[in-house]
Amino acid sequence: MYDINEKDCLQVLSSYFNSDHFELIEFHGNGSSEASLGLLGNNSSVWCKVRINKKIKEVNFFVKTLPLNDFHRECVNISGCFLKETIFYNQIRSGMKKYLCNKVIPEFYYSNSEKIILEDLCVAGYKNSNLNGYFDLQHCLSSLKSLAEFHASSLLYERDLGLNLDKNFPDITFYSWISDIEDHPGQKHILTGISAIKRILDQYFTHHPICTRQKVIEILLKVPVQLKPSKSYRNCLSHVDLWCNNIMFKYNEEFKVEDAVLIDFQLFGYNPPSLDFLMLIYLNTAKTTREKHFTHFISHYYTHFCNVLQNFNIDPVSVLKKKDLVSSMSETLETTLSLTILYLHYVLIPVEDLLPIVKDVEKFKYFLWIDRSDLILSTITKDEVYKEKLFNAINDLINHVIKLDSSAEFPHDVNII
Repeated sequence: MYDINEKDCLQVLSSYFNSDHFELIEFHGNGSSEASLGLLGNNSSVWCKVRINKKIKEVNFFVKTLPLNDFHRECVNISGCFLKETIFYNQIRSGMKKYLCNKVIPEFYYSNSEKIILEDLCVAGYKNSNLNGYFDLQHCLSSLKSLAEFHASSLLYERDLGLNLDKNFPDITFYSWISDIEDHPGQKHILTGISAIKRILDQYFTHHPICTRQKVIEILLKVPVQLKPSKSYRNCLSHVDLWCNNIMFKYNEEFKVEDAVLIDFQLFGYNPPSLDFLMLIYLNTAKTTREKHFTHFISHYYTHFCNVLQNFNIDPVSVLKKKDLVSSMSETLETTLSLTILYLHYVLIPVEDLLPIVKDVEKFKYFLWIDRSDLILSTITKDEVYKEKLFNAINDLINHVIKLDSSAEFPHDVNII
């Protein structure tokens, strides 16, 4: 349905070469199979053979399109997920680009109402980490460096505009999937997830009082409201979806991380930088890693945040003080803990278990919007990695509730330098 045509290729190549003086000799697309399609989009690639400056070149591009499945496509169109990503690439990224000194996000070449065409990061040597594992220290530090540059560049762009990004681009604050709009596809998806979490709590966490378990559910239900821009702390462009598949890494010959790139901007928003910071850490690290390195993570992030601003002769303290970054975590931690549970319970379901459901529209509608607890509970019993990650995330939120009840402070001993 969304085949790449010659006109698409010519526009992409014109942007890629920054010139119209080339000849398109040949092209073809490599579509993903129906089995690999995601809920919010379809990924494929296009290969082009070009004559330019009397030389033959072959170039690959990454293509995102609306889902091929009618049901998925309707969900995306109603929610605005695809539209929101085109807004990011067409409007906001261009203003941030001059402040991005490293490859923090993919190169963008072309989009229309059906397609977004980007550089093919895989061809450039980037890959995802192991889905079943946690980030080690080097993956965390590399990701945080890129995240700091992403945040800093958005604030520098905001400075150019002389107006907060959410005022200049109101669509930023419309959450395309994590929604509180009644009967919105994303809202129904979240409520179904919360129902599944409640069954897990009632089956596996009965050693905690009913009131504690109920408070966990109440906090999960508040997520769409909590994701609105902060009224107390400085906001910036936020990714909001930094689980491991949305960060790609480049490695050297010794398999050391050289670079990290943030991808997939269907859910981006406008929040304090600490939201993305905490989500990256909680979604992708083991508790022992967080406890051992949390203060170092803050210092590492803030150092690179400052470096970007100083490169453009801006005093970092005038934009974001380190103490304010940490203080804002009292507001964004609860949102992070909630989103970690809601993301992981779904994205970590083994592909072989999810595919038969995705392929059957009626089964998938039921799974998305009515009940998915049976599959979740079944996966818990047979997949130790899934169980460990999800239960750790649930325990983090339970411990947060317990500390709130005992008037505890933020759960990390952070020294502000």
